[in-house]
Amino acid sequence: MPIEKLFIPEQRTLCVKLTGDIDHHQAAGYREQLDRLLDEFMPAKMVIDLSAVDFMDSSGLGLVLGRYRIQQARGGSLEVKNPAPRIKQILAMAGVDRYVKITG
Repeated sequence: MPIEKLFIPEQRTLCVKLTGDIDHHQAAGYREQLDRLLDEFMPAKMVIDLSAVDFMDSSGLGLVLGRYRIQQARGGSLEVKNPAPRIKQILAMAGVDRYVKITG
């Protein structure tokens, strides 16, 4: 699935919106697209909007944590925005909220 993106140059912020389910089939495609965007824009901050994501399994956790690691290695940050209550719970149970700011 294509990713909606918005880059705000003055803030060096890349906002991306994922849609649908993030399972092992979708995660690989999203990973490639997100990594390409990170290389293209080199943002200080990446915001991943999950408001349109209905389901996420461990592949989704890996997707988020992998982008966190890339941003951390580059001196940047990662934020997850608007996850559904169940997805927010999954992120918290996995401890992702200790590393990644979760809003909304």
